Amino acid sequence: MIIIQTRNVGSSKCSGQCEKTTIIDDEGFRNYALLGHTFRILTNSKLYACHYNCFMECRCMSYQMSNAGCELLDEDRFSKPASFCAKNGFRYYDIKRESVNQSNILHDGSSCSNTTCQNGCCKSQPCLNNGQCNEYCNNPRLKFNCTCPEGHTGKLCQIKARSCKDYIGYITNGKYVIYSKAGYQIQVFCDFGSEKGFAWTLVESFSLQNNFKVKSYAFFKNRPLNEHNPNWELYRLSHSNMKGIADVSKYFRATCQFPVEGIKYVDYVRGKLSVTKLLKPLSWQCHKYDYINIRGHQCYNCTAKSWQTTTLHMHLSSYHSHGCTLRRVPGTAYLEYNFGVYRKKNHHHRCSADQTSTTQWWLGGP
Repeated sequence: MIIIQTRNVGSSKCSGQCEKTTIIDDEGFRNYALLGHTFRILTNSKLYACHYNCFMECRCMSYQMSNAGCELLDEDRFSKPASFCAKNGFRYYDIKRESVNQSNILHDGSSCSNTTCQNGCCKSQPCLNNGQCNEYCNNPRLKFNCTCPEGHTGKLCQIKARSCKDYIGYITNGKYVIYSKAGYQIQVFCDFGSEKGFAWTLVESFSLQNNFKVKSYAFFKNRPLNEHNPNWELYRLSHSNMKGIADVSKYFRATCQFPVEGIKYVDYVRGKLSVTKLLKPLSWQCHKYDYINIRGHQCYNCTAKSWQTTTLHMHLSSYHSHGCTLRRVPGTAYLEYNFGVYRKKNHHHRCSADQTSTTQWWLGGP
């Protein structure tokens, strides 16, 4: 069965645009559902009513039905393919919208194509936290957009950002505002593009010539440096702000020369916060990492001699091994430590090539 509906998308009789939608009842995906994107549940279980309510709702991009009723969804299987899963008892439907010129709909043949488009979607003030609502009529899939104030993100500005992960999907690296655990705003540097699916928050960066200002301070010590001005030469968040970001992160990483070279998987380390407790004391032993690369010598899911104490910054040793997976790296200097305590400098390591070389530590994940 095919049902066609039309509605004027303007706030007056003539906006120049109408919308048309079509239902083909056997086009639904039986025993499939889009999980985690329901914004309204209706008890009516009739297909026509469910489709109609989705069509009239500005936020609705798809809908699904079960014995419990009708669920309106603010995403669809195209925008969130990972959320589209097999689920018995459900039937999922895409909402099909099409913009048509009003002259094709109105019986008097009039057209208002030069009229400013207004679809009424901002009347209900859907944008939260003082977000600015803007209406669109040219794209049937996009009815309105929220421009969020600093520190907020999400379709409706409903998310108070706590790390760069909350801005994931942005494509431009740079400075963003997040909220601390105490509820105040801080500016951080975010990296979105270097590792697909990951968003990283910079928590520390320093040049080799400034290493003496950080090498005696572990991450569990409070040592803020230029905290309100993220930069590459000398910067570090307070311990409490690092902790707030770590609470919503899964991984940490250390990089070299990021502002100059971006991510190169030479002189790089990444690990899980749940396995190696970056913000707590680490005894002098083998600690596990997902990936380690020191001057091109690499290992995956391996251990390396590393530690941080009340008087030593977090670091890995390429000189000591003592039973770790990562053996002494060929060409290593005597007592060479990497990514934090450059006791013996190796100019073949990208973080210590010269006095302007930089080291970064990040928290983040998918």
